[in-house]
Amino acid sequence: MNLEEYNEEKPWQCPKCGAKGEFSDDCALCRMEEDYEENKELYQAMGEL
Repeated sequence: MNLEEYNEEKPWQCPKCGAKGEFSDDCALCRMEEDYEENKELYQAMGEL
């Protein structure tokens, strides 16, 4: 099982604020994760440079 399959089966749960399947605007960790989800392709492209 790859990471994307795992993520589809297990929705996001924030270890800091406990939000499940959604990102809390009040939690810095959620905001970072949401930013990563929105910009995943950009981050992957930067990592491959």
